[in-house]
Amino acid sequence: MSCPQCKALKAANESLRFELHQLREELGRTGGEAPAEIPRPLTEKQQAFLAFLRGYIADHGYAPKTQEIADRMGWASRGVAVAALDRLVDRGVIRRLPRQARGIAIVEAKDARPESA
Repeated sequence: MSCPQCKALKAANESLRFELHQLREELGRTGGEAPAEIPRPLTEKQQAFLAFLRGYIADHGYAPKTQEIADRMGWASRGVAVAALDRLVDRGVIRRLPRQARGIAIVEAKDARPESA
């Protein structure tokens, strides 16, 4: 006999295996390249953050420090600023420039509309 939680875990495991199988088939059809993701629009907060970055870079000619970002956006720490930068990198809106202080470059996004509530 199995408990209800065990049955649910088994079903979830089978579902994940099926999804993995589908992804492997898709990779085989695309020559090993991952299928293109549909870009999600930026949230209003992400848009405000991006506008701050654009303005700062336009005014100063270089990107702000993570502490400056945290202070300006009202965040508690630099770690929150780094996480927000990482989310914009994941969205393809900015690039981090390795081995560079203040290494942030803006990438023009195709779809930067706020998400509908």
